[in-house]
Amino acid sequence: MTGTILVDNLTRTFGKTIAVDHISLEVKEGEVFGFLGPNGAGKTTTVRMLCSLIRPDEGKAIVGGHDIVKEGSAVRSIVGLLPEPELSGLYERMTPIENLEYFARLYDLPENQLKSRVKELLDMMELWGRRGDRVATFSRGMRQKLSIARALIHDPKILFMDEPTTGLDPAAAKSFREFIANLCKQLDRTVFLCTHNLPEADMICDRIAIINHGRLATIGETSALKKSLWTKRVFTLSLLPGFDKSVIERLADIGSVDNLKLRRNTLQYETDKPDQVNPTIVQKIVQSGGKIVTLQEERKTLEDIYMKIIGQTEESSWMEV
Repeated sequence: MTGTILVDNLTRTFGKTIAVDHISLEVKEGEVFGFLGPNGAGKTTTVRMLCSLIRPDEGKAIVGGHDIVKEGSAVRSIVGLLPEPELSGLYERMTPIENLEYFARLYDLPENQLKSRVKELLDMMELWGRRGDRVATFSRGMRQKLSIARALIHDPKILFMDEPTTGLDPAAAKSFREFIANLCKQLDRTVFLCTHNLPEADMICDRIAIINHGRLATIGETSALKKSLWTKRVFTLSLLPGFDKSVIERLADIGSVDNLKLRRNTLQYETDKPDQVNPTIVQKIVQSGGKIVTLQEERKTLEDIYMKIIGQTEESSWMEV
């Protein structure tokens, strides 16, 4: 499969420091795979190995059907890399067109396709109007857009991105997320996304992996991770003033209700059987004359998953769902 990534016990050390410690994972063709972790966790080192820019000390990886050690040139020809913004590698004395044409020729893009491809990407990134200006005059967000265009110039099957929306305004970031979704779903491209923007990852990633101290702490779909980390769901019920508080005290006797708390006119509780518990609680409150305004579930986010995993896996207990 030209868009798959298979990693088996990949390891890399720098001196006595273990940057990546025997990680194994699979990225499926056509998915957006989020690779999350704190600074120094091993994300960038992993990406550099998978792009055949540095060699692993142990383990192996197959990227788009090619071995990252034995077939490094083939790997580099089919992947696109957007590095962290500080390492964009753009030539500031050159124009956007000159930058993209230069990198396109490095990838042996045919001359009869080169100019149309460059215009297509500059239009996509809303930079065509600045095509004749030197990159040195560009804002940080414009440089990031040009870096994205450069990573896409040879139409790679697999795209590695490190903080792709850093420096982009909200409208540009939204457009980019839509572009990534379209890239994967309609064109069968694979995106390996390193990011600290957890809400963004929650929106666009099909699956995520969290790495900490060089080790994988967890991998899976966010919905499955939420279920595995929190077996009980939290609900908040808002009431109009004047209800009978003695009824609330009796709700604790209902089976499968835990951590029942009343703060002013707000009731909060946990349950692993919401389909049974919620109707019973509503019925008892209404029968006692109480008036319910809202009943809402407290939704766990990717940030909640991330903080819980990082907080409890300093020694990296493994979980896959």
